[in-house]
Amino acid sequence: MISKKGRDKGALFVVLNVATERGSEFAWVSDGRKRSVERLKKKNTRHLQPTKFIDCSFKDRLGTKKEIKDLDIRKVIKAFEESSGEEE
Repeated sequence: MISKKGRDKGALFVVLNVATERGSEFAWVSDGRKRSVERLKKKNTRHLQPTKFIDCSFKDRLGTKKEIKDLDIRKVIKAFEESSGEEE
């Protein structure tokens, strides 16, 4: 996801959880650096732009009880950046 609003506008994030609170949908996101897995950022989904990129191995890991590390998040973001560079 790409942040559309706030100080982190334009930054890439990986969504780790989504929930509805008081009629609004929120996502907990991480970039593996500034926003680590231990310090997830809560962001309104209206302020996030979805991408068509899905890392299947990471998606499978979300469904299991395996620990997700900042390195895993950074790898997903790097893979997205490399794949979007090839399309141009």
